[in-house]
Amino acid sequence: WWKTEEFMNQHLPRITMAGLDPTKTYKIHELNRIDNTPLSFEGKSFSGEYLMANGLEIPYTHNVDYNKRSDYASRVLYLTAE
Repeated sequence: WWKTEEFMNQHLPRITMAGLDPTKTYKIHELNRIDNTPLSFEGKSFSGEYLMANGLEIPYTHNVDYNKRSDYASRVLYLTAE
């Protein structure tokens, strides 16, 4: 997920995945975490079917120290099939 604009008081839609095996379960890890706390779904597992149909709600803000704040930031999620 790559943030290309600044969001103010807006709710982003869920980000759906594509190309997953609907019969497998995938564990989520954020590779480039700068937040002081992990995402709510960090380390959790979801079915491929769920991720492709519903996706994950990606926060548009980061819980970071002041010197790490950026209006344009990315989140790289690594999915491991279990």
